[in-house]
Amino acid sequence: MATLASPHNVFFEIGEEAGLVSFTGVQPRVSAVMHFIFYDKKLKGKEPTMLSIMKEMFHMGRLRRITCVIPEDRETGIKLIRRLGFHKEGWVRKAFLRNNLYMDVGIFGILLEELNGST
Repeated sequence: MATLASPHNVFFEIGEEAGLVSFTGVQPRVSAVMHFIFYDKKLKGKEPTMLSIMKEMFHMGRLRRITCVIPEDRETGIKLIRRLGFHKEGWVRKAFLRNNLYMDVGIFGILLEELNGST
C-alpha cells in the first residue's frame, strides 16, 4: 500500500508488521531516495517484494533513477540492493554516527532501464 505523506515522500507498508519501504526527496521525472526496514531483519527472499515496489515507484513518480544510501556496517542491506540491480556510485566518508562511531555511507543507484533489464 502506498501512502503519500507529502509530495516528496511516499511510503509502502509491507504486510502487517512486516516492514516499510519509503522514498524521500521525490523529484518527479528525475529521482527519489529509497529507505527500507524489515522488522524480522531477514532480507534474503525479499527481492520480489522490493522489485515490485520499485517498479511501482518508478511508474508512479515517472522516475529516471532511485538512490539508496546505506551505512557501511549494514552488509546484508548492501547485499540486498546489489541483488536488486543497484550499482555502487561511491562512498561518503564518516557521514553516519552510530554508537559514538562515525561510519562511511555507501551511495547506490539504479536507473529505470537497469530495473527493466533485470526482469
